[in-house]
Amino acid sequence: MKRIVFCDFDGTITVEETFVAVLKKFAPELSAQLLPEMYAKRLTQQRSYIPWNDFLEIRDYLAQSWS
Repeated sequence: MKRIVFCDFDGTITVEETFVAVLKKFAPELSAQLLPEMYAKRLTQQRSYIPWNDFLEIRDYLAQSWS
C-alpha cells in the first residue's frame, strides 16, 4: 500500500482554502473583486485586506472550520 499526503504550502489540509474562506466571510464585496484576479494570476502581491480588529472573530471562525 502506498501512502499519499495531501497538503497545501503550510502543511494543513482543509475542505476550503483558508484565505479564500476568510476573505469571502469577512470581506465579501472585496472577495468578489479579488478572487477572479487571483485565479487569473493577475494579482501579483497579497496584502492584508481584512481589518486586524477582526482577528479574534476570524480565529474563532477558523477554529470551527477545522474541527
